[in-house]
Amino acid sequence: NESDEYDDYCVGDGESVKGAPRKYNRDIRELEILIQSVNSIEPFKIEFQELDYFLFGKSSSTVWLKPKTEPNVEKKEKESNFGFQEFDDLIKVGSKGFEPHLSLAQEAIKKFSKIFSNEPIKFELKEIYWITREGYNDPFKIFAKIGLGKDGIA
Repeated sequence: NESDEYDDYCVGDGESVKGAPRKYNRDIRELEILIQSVNSIEPFKIEFQELDYFLFGKSSSTVWLKPKTEPNVEKKEKESNFGFQEFDDLIKVGSKGFEPHLSLAQEAIKKFSKIFSNEPIKFELKEIYWITREGYNDPFKIFAKIGLGKDGIA
């Protein structure tokens, strides 16, 4: 039944989104939870020193940078679910659990490591991006940009 896939949902100022896909409305509700969860986190300086990768198959990988963190902060990051109790699957992934990281590319690691400098990368983190994709092989798209602190959506 097509009506099972769509519903009405009120956003921020009470404006109703009629006939919006149910998945979209679920994402909007989750976005509101995420905004509330990060609104107490003020922008902060972050430093990345280590290049690493997750392997997918024999020749492809997600290349990422690992942030320099203090052990107690890293433990807190791994235990945090940013208000989403049902999303604890990342904490349980692999032997290390979730690794805080900044994904750079999906590429063969040998190619990428040739262009990466070993100099630390430092910047102020003022916002985070929620990215989604329809299927495993589809490109990621930005669903929302969320400002840290009381600003909410950037």
